[in-house]
Amino acid sequence: MQEDSAYRELLEAAPDAIVIVDSDGRILLVNRQTERLFGYSREELVGQTIEMLIPERFRHGHGGMRAAYVAAPRVRPMASGLDLYGLRKNSTEFAAEISLSPVDSAEGRRIIATIRDVSERKKLEQLRHDRDEALKRAPGAPAPAHTGPRVLKWRELELDQGSRRVSIAGVELILRPLEFRLATTLLKNPGRSFTREELLQLVWGSKPDEKTRTVDTHVRRLRERLGAYGEAIETMHGLGYRWKPEEG
Repeated sequence: MQEDSAYRELLEAAPDAIVIVDSDGRILLVNRQTERLFGYSREELVGQTIEMLIPERFRHGHGGMRAAYVAAPRVRPMASGLDLYGLRKNSTEFAAEISLSPVDSAEGRRIIATIRDVSERKKLEQLRHDRDEALKRAPGAPAPAHTGPRVLKWRELELDQGSRRVSIAGVELILRPLEFRLATTLLKNPGRSFTREELLQLVWGSKPDEKTRTVDTHVRRLRERLGAYGEAIETMHGLGYRWKPEEG
């Protein structure tokens, strides 16, 4: 009993939100920081599925990913390399960093999710990125204008070069600036193979002798963000990448 009390005190003292769920994703226990971060009381959360804390556009398929983790659990960051978001009670979202840890108990397997609001850090990263991009341009040089149609389409995928909005079947996706430029560079030229060196120059403005591994890393991340549509980016072995032309 004393150990249980000490455990709960540690849980409440944690600086991050902590949510403990069962193998079915039902919330069993939360700490005080979870209430502060999401705006729910623990009475509102306990017994609900973890998906209530995830934006609706990310809920599809989350149950399958959760089941896969329960079947082969390990301590790790959730969806490493991807942007994650939490959903508050008032329907606002925040950028999140989430770590998962499995615990086996007499009642069954439990998953401990540690959740941190990283919105401010993401804003700073974006500001640094925008500053670096501005420094790459010659003083007084205008930003390069997009060419061709404003909205690029491939099946149900749409990329608006003006607003930088990305959607699949009307569901909006979030791409980082480099990922957006990589996607538009490929999609503007479906069927054309680009070497990694070409992509470094066109997307990053880098010299061809710089590391091409950067391209591979961002292509992998872009595929992950596009989900099933990521298969449209084909690897041309010995050369680079291309956007698969539509059939017919």
